[in-house]
Amino acid sequence: MKPEGCATGGVPLYLLIDGLAPGGPAFTLHGAPENGVYRVLDAGPFGEPIKLPAPFDLVIDTSEFPET
Repeated sequence: MKPEGCATGGVPLYLLIDGLAPGGPAFTLHGAPENGVYRVLDAGPFGEPIKLPAPFDLVIDTSEFPET
């Protein structure tokens, strides 16, 4: 499982972009890995910005993402 492997490896953030999510295109930002598990830091539909914390300090505009 990719998220568990990243969390176990100490990857600080895991961003899931899901254009085919059941409720419509959405994103989920996971972070704060502990014991191989992430917690959800932010989530929302396409159209809402994704705010990545340090070390990135970046905002991603999801309104540009294609909705398929």
